[in-house]
Order: sequence, then structure tokens, then C-alpha cells
Amino acid sequence: MESLRAYEERLVSSLRSEAPFKTYNKDITHAAVITRVLLQHARHKVRLLSNKLDSALYGTESVKDHIVGFLRKDGTSLHILVEADLSKDHPVRRLVADGSCTRERLKIKRVPPALTEKYSFNYLVADEFGYRFENDRREYAAFASFYERAGNDDGDGQTNVDRLIDFFDKLEAKSTTFDDASR
Repeated sequence: MESLRAYEERLVSSLRSEAPFKTYNKDITHAAVITRVLLQHARHKVRLLSNKLDSALYGTESVKDHIVGFLRKDGTSLHILVEADLSKDHPVRRLVADGSCTRERLKIKRVPPALTEKYSFNYLVADEFGYRFENDRREYAAFASFYERAGNDDGDGQTNVDRLIDFFDKLEAKSTTFDDASR
């Protein structure tokens, strides 16, 4: 079994080379590694669709540090769509409250409940180069892919990243800012 350190080094090496790379993970520990690595290598925009923005993953000091580190780079933003209510004390929401980042760079919106019934997945997309995709929002098992080639399955010239960004952007347009979401 590969150690977490070796796993992270393999991911980082792949991202540095910008060569196509795919991997699978099935637990929260590996999810945290991929999340941190994608945040570390993203240059502009990260999109995250999460059913509950689980504090066990996104509330860890390491992941929060990578969120803050990413958002401190010039021209970056993190867009989060969440399906569940988040308290004002949620670790990610606290990043704005404690001054670690600004609301202009960290945007959290609530997906309307009627729309959550139309899909069953969670994912994170870093810029246009990579993603981590959980087919079942109730589990951490995920497929991650970096630097895929265009038009690899549907013949439309789009990558899975393109499709995920398109879905996210349409869902974000129908979502409400979290402070305005009904409780």
C-alpha cells in the first residue's frame, strides 16, 4: 500500500509535468491530499460543489491553510456551492469572519433543494486542468484527473473539466448567496 506521502508526491509530480494523470481514492485522507494539492497548484479559480462541506475534510487546519494560501495569490477565487445549511461557525465560513480571506475571493452559495435532486455527485475543479469527482455525494470515493486530452469520449471536443465547469456555472447562477439563503 502506497503511503500518503508517496501518494502526494506522485500527484505533485504529475501536476508539475502537466502530463495527463488519473487516480482513484476511496477515503477522506486521500480526499484531503488531492484537495490540498489542487489548491496548491491552482492559479485562478477553484469551483467546489459539496453536499455539506464536511468539516472533517474542509475544516482541517491543513485544508484551511491551503484554502487561505490559494486565496492570497493575486487574482484567485474559490467558489463553493453547498446543498446543506452551514452555520456561521463553519470553519470555512469563519475564514472570512476572522479576516483570513475576503468575501470577494471566497464565494459560498446555497443550491436550491429542488436542483439537488437532479444530480448525486460532488466535485472540485481547479482552473481548467484538473478535478476530483465523487460519483456518490455520500461517500469520499472519487476519481481525479489532471490535464486530460480534449474530446476523449463524446466527440464534442470538450473535456470532463469543461463539462464540470459548465454544470457548476449554470448551478451557481441559480444558487443564492449563503447569507441570503433561507434557513
